[in-house]
Amino acid sequence: ELVWNRAIATQMKEAEIKITKVFTDGTKGYRFESYFQKVLFDGFLKVLSPEFVTRHQSDVKMKKDEPLTITEINQEEKETLPPPRYSEATLIKVLEEHGIGRPSTYAAILSLIQEKGYVERDGRYLKSTPLGEVISDYLSESFPELFSINFTAGMEEELDKIAEGDMKLLEVLSKFYGPFKEVLKTKQTDTAKIEVKEEVNEVCPKCGKPLQVRFSKFGKFYACSGYPDCKFTKPFLKVVDGKICPKDGGNVVVRYTRAKKKFYGCVNYPACDYTEFVWSKLVAAPGAPGAPVAGAAAATVPPAAPTPDKSVTQ
Repeated sequence: ELVWNRAIATQMKEAEIKITKVFTDGTKGYRFESYFQKVLFDGFLKVLSPEFVTRHQSDVKMKKDEPLTITEINQEEKETLPPPRYSEATLIKVLEEHGIGRPSTYAAILSLIQEKGYVERDGRYLKSTPLGEVISDYLSESFPELFSINFTAGMEEELDKIAEGDMKLLEVLSKFYGPFKEVLKTKQTDTAKIEVKEEVNEVCPKCGKPLQVRFSKFGKFYACSGYPDCKFTKPFLKVVDGKICPKDGGNVVVRYTRAKKKFYGCVNYPACDYTEFVWSKLVAAPGAPGAPVAGAAAATVPPAAPTPDKSVTQ
């Protein structure tokens, strides 16, 4: 019926709606705005929204400079929402609008910022990580001209002209490298450390000192703040909400192979060797959307200490 109504509506005439804006001036200097709609000709709304046509049949019954009496005041609080996070598609769209990258490089850009841990997936959106925010702030402050949108877009255009033979390679590189070399000499003497602060409410089981989030080429991991006196480490595992291990009932976590291919495994590895590479094949936890049986409590198994493995990165 929905498809039929929309198909018919596309062949019907436009609706005619009279919109009246009313300004009401209060005795204390406040001005209120009101909008009223009246359907003069229903057109396609007769099929798509007959309820709207029924609600908007009356006209405004008031005259200019007519005094009004307040009968009721309703207060509605609204907050300005932040813009939504970028998805891969919207990020590519922004890159195209600013002339950054080319179709052949978009996949590499998106892959790199995720592999380096600068952003991570949050559903279908990309969420910046503390590491990415700190590095972005430092580089933007240290090299403002180099890390500007105009510079990147301009360099892309000049490289295209070099490929077309309209500009000389050495001329473009000399214009860039001269000022960059001077700035780089200054920044090479900078001994400031970049601190990535991420709260961890855990203590080291060996020495009792707080644990910290550290980074390696394989990603995040927990390490003791007492290093090098204490060298305790443990993997940083992201739990998949609403999913459960079908073997022992433990949580399902995100893991990566040495080739950095993402897969899902049981948190109780190596006591449980459950793995799955396809999201749709994960088992829903009892009570979660998509769970075949509701009400059954998941079995719990004490997590075993993770040990190094040749095939996966812990």
